[in-house]
Amino acid sequence: MEYVRELDNLEPSHSGTPPLDATSFQGAWLNTNPECQGIAKVLFTPEEGTIRLRVVGTDGTDFYDWGDTTLDTLYALSNQSTTGAAFTASFDLGFKKVHLEGNLNLGLFVIAGFHEFQDGSGRSNYFSREFFIKLEG
Repeated sequence: MEYVRELDNLEPSHSGTPPLDATSFQGAWLNTNPECQGIAKVLFTPEEGTIRLRVVGTDGTDFYDWGDTTLDTLYALSNQSTTGAAFTASFDLGFKKVHLEGNLNLGLFVIAGFHEFQDGSGRSNYFSREFFIKLEG
């Protein structure tokens, strides 16, 4: 099997992987829910051919800097597109690991989080989904 969907079928002349343009990611994005208890803000910064992601979390009272990481993977709109549209990234916060998957959709950044506790506390691992709007300026 070479492809499942016609969209996955490449023209024979197509070769190599084009660099993806992630300009639309760049900048600070704020959670649309002012009462969120999760990720309050994300910041995408270009760095030497890649993109770094910084996350600021909140418990509703205080803010916590998760630090920053390089995106694990950047995804295009299609197999022949050069426009970045989605990403994956991972954070190890010590007491839990978080795998993030995000995509741009109608001017919003939608970020899904998969939270896995590593501290033996007995808490259930959980899924989250949050919506972000780009801060101007």
